[in-house]
Amino acid sequence: MIKVCDALPGSGKTSACIRMMNGRTENRFVFATQYLSEVERIKRACSSRGFASPEKSFSTGFRKLNAIEQLICAGENIATTHALFLNSTDEIKQAIKDGHYILVLDEVVDVTAVSRLAQCDVDVLVRGDVLGEEDDGSFSWNFDDYGKDGEGLFIEEMKLAKSKSFLHYGDKYFFWAVPPSLFSCFEEVYVLTYLFEGQNLRCFFDAHSLPYEYIGVRKVSSEYEFCPTYLSGRAVELRDKIHILESEKLNAIGAGRGSLSFNWYRRHLNSDDDTTIDVIRKNLANLFRNVWGCRSDEAMWTTFKSAEPRLKGKGYWNSFVTYNKRATNEYAGRRFLAYCVNNFPRPWEAKYYADRGVIVNGNAYALSILVQWVFRSAIRNGGDVWLYIPSLRMRKLFRKWLDCLAEGRDMHMDLQDEQEGGKPKGRKPRKRRRVFMRGGADE
Repeated sequence: MIKVCDALPGSGKTSACIRMMNGRTENRFVFATQYLSEVERIKRACSSRGFASPEKSFSTGFRKLNAIEQLICAGENIATTHALFLNSTDEIKQAIKDGHYILVLDEVVDVTAVSRLAQCDVDVLVRGDVLGEEDDGSFSWNFDDYGKDGEGLFIEEMKLAKSKSFLHYGDKYFFWAVPPSLFSCFEEVYVLTYLFEGQNLRCFFDAHSLPYEYIGVRKVSSEYEFCPTYLSGRAVELRDKIHILESEKLNAIGAGRGSLSFNWYRRHLNSDDDTTIDVIRKNLANLFRNVWGCRSDEAMWTTFKSAEPRLKGKGYWNSFVTYNKRATNEYAGRRFLAYCVNNFPRPWEAKYYADRGVIVNGNAYALSILVQWVFRSAIRNGGDVWLYIPSLRMRKLFRKWLDCLAEGRDMHMDLQDEQEGGKPKGRKPRKRRRVFMRGGADE
């Protein structure tokens, strides 16, 4: 069973998990997180459980993936990063089953990744009968002798194809960064996150009929523990702590529905005589220097990586934090924030899920990324923050979320899904398979 602890950042999810892992001494755990600092935190907090991390050594051929297999076969508790653990081989998955492990995913993972291969590369492999196209959209690998020495230009594609993780949809070639079969290897799975409805992992679970239930977290005396959602007390008043900038002049740049989206930036960045991007840069400089008058170590701003060089300026250039940053307390002292992004799901990915009866909630997707980013700041520790969201769409979503959060309705928000991926084609959408605890969130 997959249990999704959907609770506000800083509400004690990881602390509750540490308590569970320390208390359930009869179980073995794999704790996967985004950052090495969190790996070390788990090892310290669960010192009595002897959590180990994979290390390169002579016995593992200086490969950390081999070290994970050794640790699992030895029955060790493991703390590791997402990137390393999710590249699991069939041997590792079998060892997980044999060891009756429980998985904890600290924050969601990217379940799909675009392949490095161009269409012409794939065409050559298909015509040479190296890759075979299957009816389910995946590729098979037909050249058994390839890569026996561990080398080869297409060695990664071979591994992905053999595990049914290399796929195509339309003119896109991608792969499952998380093989669906991985989740069924564990006795239990815990996902620690917030606003799960808007995340790609939710779509992934629904598309592959992987049932899950929501759980909450609560504080009992001085400790945190998991609980049914109806006992978690979700209402939190933050409207007097988060001061959203309302300036007709500074917000004018984001009035359009698609303003500050990835394609909007790309269009303006590729134009030789377009000064639109410079307007945002001047807005940021004015904010940080004059309106807020803050130091660089108090500031935090973001945009898409391609636009960062054009937007950074004196006094705030080194305050950039990636727009989809999660699960870190490194920026808890930042009080003056500028979120110059308007998020939309990738169209091809939304359409892929829609064709399988799963609709990507575009507004929930955008909101979940924004909220996670804001909670890297001082608001995480109860401090006041000043926030610039020039995109009108994102600003409205965030204000609506603040209102719903104050009323404890953040899991029941009506975001009027825009269905960026379109309606499912060719058949009626499949009913989602979900399991909810009594008193939990409704559809």
